[in-house]
Amino acid sequence: MGSALIGAAKTEKLVSFTESLHSELLNHLENIQISLRSYRNYLEESLGKLRDSNVDFLKTCRLFSEGGNFSPEEMQFFCKRLQKECERIDSFEGSVMVDMEKMESDYFEQATEIISQSETKFRYLSMDRAFMEKIQRFLTNLQVKIKSEVANSNVQAVTLNSSLEKLHQKIDACAHPTADKEALTSEELYDFSRKVLKELKKRSQYLDCLLVNVTSLYDNVR
Repeated sequence: MGSALIGAAKTEKLVSFTESLHSELLNHLENIQISLRSYRNYLEESLGKLRDSNVDFLKTCRLFSEGGNFSPEEMQFFCKRLQKECERIDSFEGSVMVDMEKMESDYFEQATEIISQSETKFRYLSMDRAFMEKIQRFLTNLQVKIKSEVANSNVQAVTLNSSLEKLHQKIDACAHPTADKEALTSEELYDFSRKVLKELKKRSQYLDCLLVNVTSLYDNVR
């Protein structure tokens, strides 16, 4: 699951993966228990057949006195050998059972340790990913705000340029009146220039370039 966790695109997936670690641990341990139980049953069945075959062998052995092919000494020898073999079988079975119990315990400890390490690793990874997502959202919002400010600034600049162009035309019409120019009085020119100065003040304040020594000039047009 490591590569999937590292490659997760969103924090939600990391959280989902981390929460599934314990279920993966339980599934892993269940599979181990099933495998060990299956082997234990196989071992018990095999050793049981071996014990039964030893008993069947003794049953088939008959003394000379009973019409068989073995003397009492031979029968005693076989019984001792088979008794030793039974003890070895019992010892081997007990040793295997102890090893299997230890194996199951070791697997559980190893799997638990790996899960714990993974949880720690992916907890920090999740924190880093969440931080990066916050930064990404912040940058996206900042980009939107910058675009909005640029658009507002452009509109303001276009409006001011248009007003300045009109002011120039009005000044020319007032200073050099002709039949094809706008009829304009000095009072009207003064009123329009006050509006242009207000727009220029707004633009200067917006750009944070309003000079102190010209502030009074703008104040006079209020």
